[in-house]
Order: sequence, then C-alpha cells, then structure tokens
Amino acid sequence: MSEITAPILNVEFAQRWALTAEAKRPDLILKTLGLNTPDRTEERNKRLTDWTERQLARAIPAYNWVITQDHEDGQEAGTVGPRGAYMTADQIKKAGDMFTLWDDDDNKYYTGYIARQFEAPEGDFDIAEEGFEPLDDFGTPNAGCVYIKYRDASGCMAIL
Repeated sequence: MSEITAPILNVEFAQRWALTAEAKRPDLILKTLGLNTPDRTEERNKRLTDWTERQLARAIPAYNWVITQDHEDGQEAGTVGPRGAYMTADQIKKAGDMFTLWDDDDNKYYTGYIARQFEAPEGDFDIAEEGFEPLDDFGTPNAGCVYIKYRDASGCMAIL
C-alpha cells in the first residue's frame, strides 16, 4: 500500500484533509498532523479532542426551533429546524424560549420556540450569532422577516 502524504499548511487544513481523504485511517490523521510520535501524546490527545468536539458541533445543531404558528396562511406551523434537528416539536416547546418573527412593515409572520442544548465552540464562525438562528434559518429566506422578538424578564416581547 502506498503512503498518502499531504502538505501541512496548518492544523485545520490537515484535519480537513484527513477527514475527507482517509477518515478510517487514524494513523494517517496523526501523521498528517505531525502527532504520531510517543513524546507528543498529550498534545496529540488535546488536539484530537478539540478537533472531535468541533466536528460534532458542526454535525449536531447547538439549537433546535419549531414554528408553532404561521400568522399568514398556517402552512408552516409545525416546521422544525434546522436540518438535522434532533428534538421533537413538543420537546422544543417544553425546553425553549418563545420568539416571533417580523417583516420590515411590522407584520408578525411566525411564532415559535427555540431550545439550546450546548454552547457553540468559541471562534466557530459557521454557527449563527446566538438568538438569530430562527430568523437566519427560516424567517428571512421564507418570508423576508428582518427582526426577531423574544420574551424578556418582564414577560414582554422585545426585539433582539
């Protein structure tokens, strides 16, 4: 079997290469990262743990939302997101915070709930800014919504 090599530009590049090219060959992943020597065991374990956590955070959404009311035509009620959501609508409603999505003419389009399971890894630019996910994932693309309101400490709905 011939040995596969990759230029190491940085750790993230090497990790991406190892994941796509040889996901079933941990020995090549370690070699690509330059972490296959016994004296670097602690560093290797930390880097692999950090990398695994980042990969899982990208694969499993840090949040789930459900649209409970569609104030226009009712067709979107029951929609759960984002893609890959692992909670049911009932679980999200029990654990979540209520939100409403509005367009620029102050028309309320959707009411729903969002539930968070864990914080996004620090510096992960792939994950939407916290609180705006239902707007970014659903409200803007589907209805042109431009802002989101959440229930504040006093029980009133406030723009985020």
